[in-house]
Amino acid sequence: DDGEWDQCLKEASVMRSGSQLRALFAVILTQCTPTYPEKLWLNFRANICDDLCHRLHHEHAIEEPTENQIYDYGLFLIDEILRDSNHSLARCSSMPLWEHNWDLCRGNRLIAEQLTWDHEELRKLVDNHTQQLNDEQCAAYHSVLNSITNRHGNLFFLNGPAGSGKTFVYNTLAMKVR
Repeated sequence: DDGEWDQCLKEASVMRSGSQLRALFAVILTQCTPTYPEKLWLNFRANICDDLCHRLHHEHAIEEPTENQIYDYGLFLIDEILRDSNHSLARCSSMPLWEHNWDLCRGNRLIAEQLTWDHEELRKLVDNHTQQLNDEQCAAYHSVLNSITNRHGNLFFLNGPAGSGKTFVYNTLAMKVR
């Protein structure tokens, strides 16, 4: 009966942190084999992940993490605890699995920032910006992009007076590369 695990998590969620609840949930999954672990997850995921909005913001550079990102990261952290004891969420057939590879951006805030870009939004911005380039800017943009695409490694220097759009070209290129 999962009622006792439900009661255990209910009582623990009053006094314990999200990190402690994730550890407890991992223990329940590995040592107690609840019948419906996904129901326990759904009932207590807000408590289990209560510290993750802050962590995603500060450690992974996600300004306003969505609920899905928070819960996905929570599942990742639970799976990490399980893997430390030779278990995994994949062994709990009814439990959802994490989708984002959080390991890629761990420990390096710059990498984390680059992995959080909304690629569809960037495509729209690049399309919008490239339509605004004048002929000289467009030629420079395509020369640099060609060097990047074909891995030529050329060095470029944009020269022009203030207000000629150099930064606009740089930013458009950066968005395109991202």
